[in-house]
Amino acid sequence: MGLLVACSLLLAVATAVADEKPDPLPPEPNEGQLCNSYVNRRFGYKIKFPADLIAGRHPENGAGRSFSTPDKEFVVYTQAHFIQDERNSLDDYWNSEIEALKKTITYKKKGKSWYVISGVDVEGHEFYKKFSVKGGNCAEFTIEYPHAKNKKYDPWVEKIVKSFVPFVVGKDFDRK
Repeated sequence: MGLLVACSLLLAVATAVADEKPDPLPPEPNEGQLCNSYVNRRFGYKIKFPADLIAGRHPENGAGRSFSTPDKEFVVYTQAHFIQDERNSLDDYWNSEIEALKKTITYKKKGKSWYVISGVDVEGHEFYKKFSVKGGNCAEFTIEYPHAKNKKYDPWVEKIVKSFVPFVVGKDFDRK
C-alpha cells in the first residue's frame, strides 16, 4: 500500500513538473514542414514553425519568443503586450508601421482587428508582419529573411502565417 501511495505521489509531482516545461510544445504529427508549436500561455497566442528553427531565450516577462535558423538567416519574432491607452489603437499601430516602412512595403492589408505588412527593406531582407488586437491586448509576429533566398523560405512563411492564432486562452489574455 505504501508503494502505491509513493507511486501516486511521484506521478502527481511528475505531472506538475511536466506542466511547467518551457515552450515550444512537442512536434505534432502530419504537419509537413511545420512540426513545432509555440504557445504563449501568458497572452494566449500560438504559432507553428519548421523543426529546423532554434528557439531563442525565453524572456522573463513571458511576452514572446524568437525562432531562427542556426545561422540566423531566417528569423520569426513573436510577442504580445497590453495596449496602454486609447491612443494606442489598431489605427495608431498601422499608421506608425506604414510611416516607418513606407518605401519598402510591397503589400499591406488591414481588417477590423488586424493588419499585415510585408516588403523588402533597403538591405535586401524580406519582412512579413501580422499584428492583431482584441480587448486590451495585441499579439504579433514578424518574419525576416534574405530576399535572395525567397524561393527557399516563402513556403515556410506561407505555412507559418496560416498557423498563427492570435487569441486563445491565456493567463493575462484580455486583461484591461
